[in-house]
Amino acid sequence: MTNRLAFEALLSGVEAQLDAIAQALGGQDPDQLEASSQALRDVTLQLTRISLPTAQEMSPELSQRMQAISARLAVLRESLQRLAVHAERAVTTLLPRAGDGTTYGKSLGRGPAGLAKAYKS
Repeated sequence: MTNRLAFEALLSGVEAQLDAIAQALGGQDPDQLEASSQALRDVTLQLTRISLPTAQEMSPELSQRMQAISARLAVLRESLQRLAVHAERAVTTLLPRAGDGTTYGKSLGRGPAGLAKAYKS
């Protein structure tokens, strides 16, 4: 298999994994998302093991494919960030954050409990 054919086959693998990731994000399936993400990492690792075609060797179709992959990665990254924010908000709703961050609270009007004077900066 020539270098260009190997590269195109790996690009097809990247596109397939991007499809799987999009499906996992849409269905909010964390197991499928993890498996698809690992498969995408594996395919991109294989891309590092072959010599990539130069700009002169790339056809316009191949260049367009790479641009489309780049655009899809950006969209999927943004979708994943949105999903992470929603998950964080849901967790915050269920488990509110602590008020002032002290572990033991105040000791009967004597000021904050906790570290001895030697440990305070």
